[in-house]
Amino acid sequence: MNAAVREGLIASNPARMIRLPAPRQPYPQMWTERRVAARRRSSERPAVAVWTAEQLAEFLAFARGDPLYPLWQLIAHARSCSATDHSHPGPIT
Repeated sequence: MNAAVREGLIASNPARMIRLPAPRQPYPQMWTERRVAARRRSSERPAVAVWTAEQLAEFLAFARGDPLYPLWQLIAHARSCSATDHSHPGPIT
């Protein structure tokens, strides 16, 4: 639209007056036993899901032989450390 204004095809950009609602931030939800069971029954899952410390430990034990294991450890450590400042909800999403 701005290009059309610059080229003189229209006098002003009508989209300039549109006010969009602020995006809604999803609230992180812990992977509880109930949510895990629901996920296994269907494709239902929260928009942002956070692992418990036990789930993270289980994942890291499972991934130990993976060539990307050092990356998984780094991500887990970085997320859990930064969670202590309450800037985001938990160890890994």
